[in-house]
Amino acid sequence: MKKIYCLGLIICIVLVSGYFILEMSDKVDVGFPIDSEEEAIEIASGTEEVKEFLKLYPDADLFSYSLVNGVWTFVYRKSENHTIESLWIAVNETSSETISSAPKLEFLKNRTYCELDEQCMCLEVCVNYISNPKTEFHDVRKCSQNNDCKCINNTCTSINEITN
Repeated sequence: MKKIYCLGLIICIVLVSGYFILEMSDKVDVGFPIDSEEEAIEIASGTEEVKEFLKLYPDADLFSYSLVNGVWTFVYRKSENHTIESLWIAVNETSSETISSAPKLEFLKNRTYCELDEQCMCLEVCVNYISNPKTEFHDVRKCSQNNDCKCINNTCTSINEITN
């Protein structure tokens, strides 16, 4: 009886594994393969993440890129010495699809977006860590120091609002 149970369990594992392999292969081969460094850079430059990052930091540039195990990785930076004002983006070599970015697109599109308190800072107002300090802020609550800012409902919020 134990042998039959083990055999049935092995068959289920093989079937489930095969299903996930088929699912993943469908997702990987959706786009078109990247044929050159130039094409990879062009694809990365056209992603929504890079476009939003360059809106925040128009003087940023492609700092480095590499291809490892079928994944192109690109780093855009404001300058060589500014690692906080950076965007890391990974693009699948086979499908040319964006796999991930750091920071996530939400942080780039919404200067008050957060997931943790540590991602909020006070630049006269509470914003996320990727916000450009040279940007004018009219629609955000004022703060006096970093510990005034907390992440509440995915929004950097001043817990001690200052009125002017």
